[in-house]
Amino acid sequence: AAVICVDADIGDMCLMYLQKVTERQFYFIENTFQPILLENEGKGVEATEVEDENRFVELLSQEETFLCTTDSASRAEVLLEKLVQQGITDVKLITAKQDEYKSLDDYKKVIFSPKIIYGVDSQLKRPVYAMFYEHTISPFQMRQMVGRCRHPTYIRYIFFKKKYRPLENTLESIQKTIEERNIA
Repeated sequence: AAVICVDADIGDMCLMYLQKVTERQFYFIENTFQPILLENEGKGVEATEVEDENRFVELLSQEETFLCTTDSASRAEVLLEKLVQQGITDVKLITAKQDEYKSLDDYKKVIFSPKIIYGVDSQLKRPVYAMFYEHTISPFQMRQMVGRCRHPTYIRYIFFKKKYRPLENTLESIQKTIEERNIA
């Protein structure tokens, strides 16, 4: 009898487990297909970081169509509520709780949580927004979620737990930073 195991993220732990549970020889075959973001790198897909959550919501609310991913179902619900407060009611929310959908392309505006990481693609050309709180999924999975849109017109993203924030490029802010760090 043959057993076939498939996973998007096979690591050493998976292979060690297989060695422990079977004496049979097994083969590891790596799919070398590159995700859509690698295909688009260097081909004009602009990715811009948005540093402020209110600005992120404002930009999103101005779009006629979008795909928005987040790594938190509860934050996806909060984001939807913020859009509804602005009168935007034609957004499809897809989480583990609200998971009835046929195709991402059936909806002009979609917000989705890690309910969709792999296997479901959108062929529509539209902006992609990504809102990551960095506490539930890996960076690889974040990239997979953004890659659900196969033809992004541009990408806007926000990270909330970033340790690095760019310095302001004013003489006063640079002098203040130097003084705070005792750099002379």
